[in-house]
Amino acid sequence: LRIEQAGVAHHVLYTDSSMGGKFNAEQRKGFIDYVLRHLRDFRPDVIISYGSSESTAGLVSLIRPLAPRFIFYLGNPNITRAELFAQGDIVFCPTQAQVDRYRERLGIQGHVFRTPIGPENAADPARTLAVQHPGSRRRGLVTFINPALEKGASLVFGLTQRALRERPDITFLIVEGRTKRSFWADAGSPLASAPNILWIPNQSDVRRIYERTSVLLFPSFWFEVAGRCIAEAQLGGIPVLASSHGGIPEQLNGGGFMFDIPQPCLDNYKLVPSAQAVAPWFETLTRLLDDDAAYAEASGRALAA
Repeated sequence: LRIEQAGVAHHVLYTDSSMGGKFNAEQRKGFIDYVLRHLRDFRPDVIISYGSSESTAGLVSLIRPLAPRFIFYLGNPNITRAELFAQGDIVFCPTQAQVDRYRERLGIQGHVFRTPIGPENAADPARTLAVQHPGSRRRGLVTFINPALEKGASLVFGLTQRALRERPDITFLIVEGRTKRSFWADAGSPLASAPNILWIPNQSDVRRIYERTSVLLFPSFWFEVAGRCIAEAQLGGIPVLASSHGGIPEQLNGGGFMFDIPQPCLDNYKLVPSAQAVAPWFETLTRLLDDDAAYAEASGRALAA
């Protein structure tokens, strides 16, 4: 597929899966052959690469000689093969936490390049209902994007269950990402059918989500390199409740509220945190929804951040 958008030409090889690790051998060879043929014709000044799939691994050494400059964007926290990006003239990471992680792990000297967010993806405080009309925040949504185990879905489950018992007026919104509602339904989890949770599919325009969001949840269990939606939400003045490790503190940049994740949950993403671990999330959430001054202060910090 050849598509031109905003002056940029996109060449997309259509395969059975969008995940490189699931290419079959014929598709992988076809992908590599196509990229090499295109780059030889196009003669780029700079090549940017990322990822750790077999398709990427097979490409890096072949494409390195085809441009004067080679950049590797290192957004994955779990790559163990230094040769994938050691050939880069420069390695970019979204946060200093990621730079430090790979310097200590593999001796790679990376540089920070913050997550670029265009206006088409950022929340607009002029359109965020909870910011413009503080009284509406109680009717707004408490939003969680991509309900994957590693993203802290089990903590959100514990939070929604307590809210159902004590604050049934709070409505949670879960936005599908790589993990769908069907995953939780097949597992028999109440997360898929709780009456205080709305589910919607992945959205091409995230601004629609943030306009109705009063608070964003970001309880990641794994080493989160940055957390793009943290910045998207804070640009709209939306307070964020997040875990306190990885690159999340940098992405919050002085905004939001951070909470420690129990070590057993960091080791096993399936574990539901104890009531004691969920309590500070719940107490902070209800304070923001109930207290005008607390919400205004938190929204101000989000915008400043």
